Amino acid sequence: RELSQLSLNQHQEYESMAPWQKSIVHEVAKGFELYSVDTEYGCWVCDCLDFVAEVRETLVQLPSGGTHEFSFELCPNQNRAIHFVCKEFSQLSAFTEIVEGKRRVVVFNMPNFAEEVRKALSALRPGDSKIFLQNLTAPQKRLVHLIAAEMKLWSHETTLGEATGLVEVVHLQSFAKFVREKLEALQKGEEYTFQPALSEAQIKIVHKIALELGLVPTTIEEKKTYGVLVGHCSAWRDEMRALLEGLAPGDTRTFSDLSKLQRAILTDLVNELGFMIEAPKSKKPEDMQVKRPLGNNRRKGSKQSVASGGGDDDADKKDNRGQSKESGGGDLDWDSLQGASTANLMSRLFFQYATGMFNGERIFL
Repeated sequence: RELSQLSLNQHQEYESMAPWQKSIVHEVAKGFELYSVDTEYGCWVCDCLDFVAEVRETLVQLPSGGTHEFSFELCPNQNRAIHFVCKEFSQLSAFTEIVEGKRRVVVFNMPNFAEEVRKALSALRPGDSKIFLQNLTAPQKRLVHLIAAEMKLWSHETTLGEATGLVEVVHLQSFAKFVREKLEALQKGEEYTFQPALSEAQIKIVHKIALELGLVPTTIEEKKTYGVLVGHCSAWRDEMRALLEGLAPGDTRTFSDLSKLQRAILTDLVNELGFMIEAPKSKKPEDMQVKRPLGNNRRKGSKQSVASGGGDDDADKKDNRGQSKESGGGDLDWDSLQGASTANLMSRLFFQYATGMFNGERIFL
């Protein structure tokens, strides 16, 4: 009686059934021209037999190495039916993909690669990570991300040396969820500190999620351990950038009562623009004095890195301590940066790593 009342794409699920009971359900469903399939503990029946036939025809034609995306417009029961039909084909893998809150099923015909990925990720212990070093195609990268999500692992694209577009999977999904919840709750002007003692993988996760949310992260150091300070202050950073770019060569500007995060943001901007940090007259640690060197004619949007003093090419490439500008330089007053210490340098390193930005230019994706 229950099955006779099903309308299009409606379903009925039975649980805790013996094999003989399942047989009866399948027989009755067939009589009503319904789709039925065994589940782990029972049976699932749905009025979608024609749709299932279309799905089978589509999947039969899926070539080796290929993918197929089903429509976002399908109802939940149709998506579930696709997963059931996909299990009829040993070489196929089906995943539910969420894009901007909408769900769709994506099917892959990459049995060997999918098995390799699952085996590698299953071996990860909490805190471990795995970088897939081989040159993956776009569909393969997508499959890695989907398998990682299915296994409740965190994945993102990263770089290693000159190799770009690599996929890294980290066994820290619960930590990533915690980070996202904390950062999404930040209101304008608020800050949140992920206390020192974070691992390198955790630091990368915080930076990555913060940047995705349009927030400003900086790595902090405390007793040779590292944490991350994140602020909802991108508007303040843009305001400071505009203010610094408005300085005439030789002009200085003093910033007072800065928070630790604001000091880090200003330090990054100074380094990026090739300006100088000078000891403020107040001598207060929360104050900072910035100077635009004579000869520094850098303008917003310029891709030119100009050394202070406007010397010859060799002088432009190195500062007065022989350090390359490409190492994060700028004409800094190095003695006045003692307070910034390793934490600011680490912050700049992780910022460049996470964003692909260096000296105002995108050097990798």
